[in-house]
Amino acid sequence: DSLSKENQIKGVPIIKLYVKLLGKNIDVKPGEYVLRNDLSVNELINTLTSDSTLDVVKFTVPEGYTIDDIAEKLEREGICSKDDFIRAVKEYQAPSFVKINSEKRYNLEGYLFPDTYLIKVGETPREII
Repeated sequence: DSLSKENQIKGVPIIKLYVKLLGKNIDVKPGEYVLRNDLSVNELINTLTSDSTLDVVKFTVPEGYTIDDIAEKLEREGICSKDDFIRAVKEYQAPSFVKINSEKRYNLEGYLFPDTYLIKVGETPREII
């Protein structure tokens, strides 16, 4: 219910009805989760009832950080190597709204926003992007 109130998950009443119709008794584990927006109802239920909440680290991108700064911080915090992250940034297939600019060092520069992110332990640099 708290995830519904915080607008993290929409359609909670439908999910509850689905679970009831299946005759499942779910025990949501407290903690922080990494939820993708393309999860099916079954995947969502499995995630919220598993013990996978301990596999995330908080990573903060401060305002004004460049891609090189982010890469260095990722390496410093033991999340991934700087070189692997830079390689992933260069190889990343940017969405159509990202303008390709040959004068920029990285096309994604300015699109990796300052915030605190939950990164699953073992995620690849591409998944982090």
